[in-house]
Amino acid sequence: MKFALFALAAITLAGCGGAGYSDDYIDDYIEVDEPIYDRPQIEFFELIDTFGFSSFDPGTPVLNPYEDDGWFQVNWEADTRDDYVVEYRVNDLPSITGSVLIDSETCGPGFSCGREGLQFCQYNADISMTCDADFRVDRSFDHKVFVLPQSLFFIIQLCTPDFVFCEYTFEEFTAE
Repeated sequence: MKFALFALAAITLAGCGGAGYSDDYIDDYIEVDEPIYDRPQIEFFELIDTFGFSSFDPGTPVLNPYEDDGWFQVNWEADTRDDYVVEYRVNDLPSITGSVLIDSETCGPGFSCGREGLQFCQYNADISMTCDADFRVDRSFDHKVFVLPQSLFFIIQLCTPDFVFCEYTFEEFTAE
């Protein structure tokens, strides 16, 4: 009985190619899914308010629709070699969840914003904002404002073009 079990195991191994070497072995290459894009990471983010003060200055930046016609500036630097999408958002909480998308654009090699970006945005008296002076699409976020002045959060989010990976950060500001 032991001999029959041993013989059966030897025949099985021989049938699987385990008993010898074969020159016609085909190496099946299994491709591991690698990210298509380099993950963009936020290295630097600055909001310069309507009065010209930086978010790095003491105090909270202030956006006033009557000061400099509500224009303010957003600066950032991304750590990436590839294209990425930058989104500008506003929320009443320091979170991307429930935020209002103001605008977005593609950045990277060959675009007006590469690793370093600069965007001018305008805060309007009707509690709306635009970050694209060419198309002037104002996005309202009045449902996030209960009384003026109010603290809000300007959020910048960087994503791979396929939105598989995103990273965001925020700056608190006072809306007047």
